[in-house]
This record gives sequence, structure tokens and C-alpha cells, in this order.
Amino acid sequence: MKVRGDVPEFAWPAHFVYTYAAKALAWLLDGHAFFREALLRRWPGFVHRSLLLTERIVEIPFALRALDLPRGSRVLDLGAKASPLPLFLSAQGLRVVAVDLSPFPIQGAGPDFVLADMRSPPFRSDAFDAAAIVSTLEHVGVGFYD
Repeated sequence: MKVRGDVPEFAWPAHFVYTYAAKALAWLLDGHAFFREALLRRWPGFVHRSLLLTERIVEIPFALRALDLPRGSRVLDLGAKASPLPLFLSAQGLRVVAVDLSPFPIQGAGPDFVLADMRSPPFRSDAFDAAAIVSTLEHVGVGFYD
């Protein structure tokens, strides 16, 4: 996850990727969306925009449908630092606890963020109505953390 100033960039399901005819344009235009779009419209050969889809284009809608819970239900989201899923679940009225090993880029935006190891979570086994783990499980275990 990249952070520009105080604004985190989450791993969204889809985003635009820009390539430029000259490397100096990348240095100049990255972070300046208005100028980049103006240049793209005026001289389309200098800037190329393509849509990048990630696995989250499938995972997040699947998780949202699978967690068909009444408002106020408690959901544990494991490995949630770069994921927008806790924000989406909170917006649906669920009480979300997001857990990760790394500090979170935002606080007080709906979910409760807990800095913890998901292999030994600091919660009672009956504390949640559901749990989610999106694009995280493959990063846990021998070869990655142990």
C-alpha cells in the first residue's frame, strides 16, 4: 500500500495504470491527475491509460455476499491493512474488528483496528458472528513469517 501524504492508497479491485512516452512525464505528472488527464486528452500518444484488475475484483463481492449478516453483527477481518473490505463492511452497518501485524494507515473510520498476530488472536472464540480473510492466508506460515 502506498501512502501519499496522509492519504493511504488501498489495494482496490481495479485502478488505472499510466505509462508515459518520456520518463520525465511520469515524474512530473504522477500525483497531478488534472494535468495528466488534460495531457491525455490533448496528446494521447504521450500518456497511455490502462485498467488493472486484481483478484479483489472477485474476492470482495464474494465476501460481501457471503457475509449476509444483520446490521450490528460483529465481524473479524484478518490481514486487513491494505484491504478496503473493513470499510465496506462497516458501511453496511456491521461492527468490524480489523486485525493485522502492521499499523493501520487510518483510525476512527468505522472499523476497530487491532495490531495483533492472526495466529494467536487476542479474542474469545465466541466474540464474533463471522470472520473474513481476503488475500492474506497465502502469506502466513513457513517461508513468510516463521
